[in-house]
Amino acid sequence: MLYRTIQTDYQRTARRSMTITDQEIQDLIRTPKVIVGKTPKLGYKEKEGHRRCHLDLEATSLDSVRFKVFVRQNLRFIENFSI
Repeated sequence: MLYRTIQTDYQRTARRSMTITDQEIQDLIRTPKVIVGKTPKLGYKEKEGHRRCHLDLEATSLDSVRFKVFVRQNLRFIENFSI
């Protein structure tokens, strides 16, 4: 069985990490989420040939589980983006 190591904000601060299984990662990916914050508030921040924004997400089905996501889009090839 494969394992992945992730770090939460708290664990990064405490310099600890936890190991979770591939199935647990898939469960987190499938968890319904809502956007609770965005930086910058309006639009995107442009830098070095791309524009980017950060999103704060919160799981709707799990208590106190939050996610940080960023969206980045190439300025010359707008169909080139990552989430």
